Amino acid sequence: MIKGKDSVSGKPTELYKIDKLGLECNLRESCVGLSSKLNSRIRATLLATQHSYDTTKLHQSDVYLTEAVTDLYGWFEGKTNTLTGSEYLGQNLKSGAFQNGIMHQDITDLSFADNTFDIGVCLEVLEHVPDYKKGFNELARVTRKGGSMFISVPFLENAEKTLIRASIGANGELIHHLKPEYHGDLVNANGGILCFQHFGWDIVTDLTNAGFSAVRVHFIWSAKYLILGRHMIIFEAIK
Repeated sequence: MIKGKDSVSGKPTELYKIDKLGLECNLRESCVGLSSKLNSRIRATLLATQHSYDTTKLHQSDVYLTEAVTDLYGWFEGKTNTLTGSEYLGQNLKSGAFQNGIMHQDITDLSFADNTFDIGVCLEVLEHVPDYKKGFNELARVTRKGGSMFISVPFLENAEKTLIRASIGANGELIHHLKPEYHGDLVNANGGILCFQHFGWDIVTDLTNAGFSAVRVHFIWSAKYLILGRHMIIFEAIK
């Protein structure tokens, strides 16, 4: 535990939780504010969002989150014109269906109409999608002109091209190109989710090819707000 200032709650004496990943501190996925309950990466995303959308503009916006059972979703509640959240609940469900009160959406086949949302937030999802470019296309499709989609993914700062770790073959078989890497899943606590790729700088071209007019890259680091470590990069794809 260390003392700092929570960039979400604004409290100057907030305590933070630092988790370790092996022998190193995992600053990106920890530094959890004990009142906001949001880790460093999520708080960085909110700083990027607030850089582009003040409180008034956010309150007038229709917002979509690719999550619905998280503290981040709770933070947005009451701060927007409309708020829509979803989770991926399995391949047997159709996008737009509900299970136990939670909306299911497949990011490669969203059920929303074109130009539905002013703001979207898609965090740590696209690395788990084999056809991630189709996911980019769908995110662009549902974003209104002038709107923004905020995206975080595992990102290789020194890589021009996206690193493909796994893919789906022509016959539907799973192909591993590197040692399998699994990430945690808040919906299914019993198993992790396979990571198919770590993104390189070609993500910018891929997003513009998908229909976004520009991509703003937020590099966020703050000792004051305890947003520490490397790789705190948020992409803002602007329609």
